[in-house]
Amino acid sequence: MKDNTKKNKLFVAAFVGMVVIISFSWIWMYHSVKAKDGVVTIEIGDGWEDAAIWIMEQAEQGNNVIAQSYGGVHLDRTKNATVVYILPEYMEEVEDYITQNATDGRFILLEGQYTEKENLKVADQISDHLLVLKNQRDAGTADDDILVLLDSYPRWSVKYNRITVYLDVEGKDEFEHVVMLFKKYIGDYPQCDYVVEPLVIYEQYPLLSETPLYNKKTCVEEITALLKQNYSESDNKTDSMAQNTETPLGWLQDTLDNNESAIASGYCGMYVDGFSYVVLILPDYMEKAKSEINEAGWSEYIRVEAGRVTYSDLDMFMQKLLCNIGDLLERMNKGELQGDELELMSHYPLPSLDEKEQKLIVRFAMTQGEDMEHLVCLFKEYIGDSVMVTYEPDYAFEIYSQYSTSIYPGGQLCTYDTNQGWLGMSLGYRAKYPYGGSLCEGFVTCGHGLPPYTTVYATTSATPNFVIGVVRGRMYYNQSKGDVSFVEITNSEYTVVNRCKYSNSTGTGGYGIPISGTIAQVPLDGRIYKGGFRTFLTSGIVTDANANAYFTTSSGGTILINCLTKATITSDHGDSGGIAYMIPLNSGGYGQVAGIVTGGSGTTCFFSKYGMIVTYFGAFSY
Repeated sequence: MKDNTKKNKLFVAAFVGMVVIISFSWIWMYHSVKAKDGVVTIEIGDGWEDAAIWIMEQAEQGNNVIAQSYGGVHLDRTKNATVVYILPEYMEEVEDYITQNATDGRFILLEGQYTEKENLKVADQISDHLLVLKNQRDAGTADDDILVLLDSYPRWSVKYNRITVYLDVEGKDEFEHVVMLFKKYIGDYPQCDYVVEPLVIYEQYPLLSETPLYNKKTCVEEITALLKQNYSESDNKTDSMAQNTETPLGWLQDTLDNNESAIASGYCGMYVDGFSYVVLILPDYMEKAKSEINEAGWSEYIRVEAGRVTYSDLDMFMQKLLCNIGDLLERMNKGELQGDELELMSHYPLPSLDEKEQKLIVRFAMTQGEDMEHLVCLFKEYIGDSVMVTYEPDYAFEIYSQYSTSIYPGGQLCTYDTNQGWLGMSLGYRAKYPYGGSLCEGFVTCGHGLPPYTTVYATTSATPNFVIGVVRGRMYYNQSKGDVSFVEITNSEYTVVNRCKYSNSTGTGGYGIPISGTIAQVPLDGRIYKGGFRTFLTSGIVTDANANAYFTTSSGGTILINCLTKATITSDHGDSGGIAYMIPLNSGGYGQVAGIVTGGSGTTCFFSKYGMIVTYFGAFSY
């Protein structure tokens, strides 16, 4: 009996000891807190990149101790830890908050001097003061000291709880002089450090394509070359050309944008005949239109013929047909069509606009022997009818049957510029944007190269079925907080799929990962991924989470863009506007939108942040 009692006591003691050991091991593994020289280390798990995202989310909420004391965050890849700057008086409270609320990550808390909000406010003040000085220079009212300061191209970044100001100067004396001028004209801020860094003006990445236009602009490059050859044969013609837009087509495009011109008021369409452009004009506007062409010096290369219906009326009715077709197509994809509607849509009716003949042509996918008249009756009943519409069979529809109307983040987009030709850029991410009193659905891409009302195509073809949509808004100006435009999808046959277009750097591995969720800002030293149609899928490390950089513009000038993410990622012309995303460990393998490509050079790439796009532009992912 005594032996059993002793055994039981030993068993109980061993069990209690095991529980104590396991408990302390659990505490050490999940909530070990060590303090040394004002540095607090908290170990909860291995998800250190996710921990940085969690910290930034807490700082954004504004109703906790981290938000009150947050001075910035970056990743320490040598220690696999998230480094957080916290005001000294809040260190213990933040330590308790992280211990009680974080579920994963390694944290290193460092004492910071300033909150990130204070530093970002100073950065905004620097930006505002610099803009005032630039305006003085442009107005010719800046004194010599201001010109010297601006010639140093001040740039700045907010990181490591400080603001680093970069100056392009030579020698110690010049550096000290420019720093003194900076403090005098822009501000003397205690959190600013000054360093010498030669200016790098980065490129922005629309890709100039050599592919010619189709349809109404067919042979435009050949015609323009021949016209220029003719110009050189006569000094008078050369002088005439110098006074106007470089080409007849360029002048016509500019004139059509002028609502007060007779050409714009009576415009019915345009086509190419030999080496001339033929503009179709309503009879009431013909004489005045001829006078405008004569006054501009283009009468030898542009002639006027009578039109029957305005281009805007044709286009408006075509958009109505496309809209109705899109509604039926969406219902067909959902399996909701039956009977006559299903029969009609099974022949994929597709309208196109013929400017020369001034009519809409609707083509049906058909095989020899099918009854087109029956399809025409169904089209008139369920989609629309007008005297402007004629109908044709399309016996070669199988050529286009493999064409996908799904478009993807990182995939190719195209626009046409009258001076540069076709431009290529990449799709950012699916988004909504307030326009015309409602939320439009579409996507975001870069702002450079895409002024408002620009038509965006799926490829280098101006045919209506390749039109994706129209630019409805843009944020792209000197010292804007990003470089972005929103494209409303006006062709209902196109749908943005939330999945990256590419899965590797060769573009041959099929589609990439799905996209779900957003990240307002990527942490410093975090890994970021980029999808673009030129260099496909590449990734790298964030070297500056709050960067400012100068970029070249299409006009040959420079522009300063603020509040960017800078990373070591390979990119090239055509990647502009492409998606940037992170893959947090807790995302289930999904990418989370972090922004879009702005530009760069070599292995340096800049991104416009998702958070800035939402706050200052208004477009948001969905």
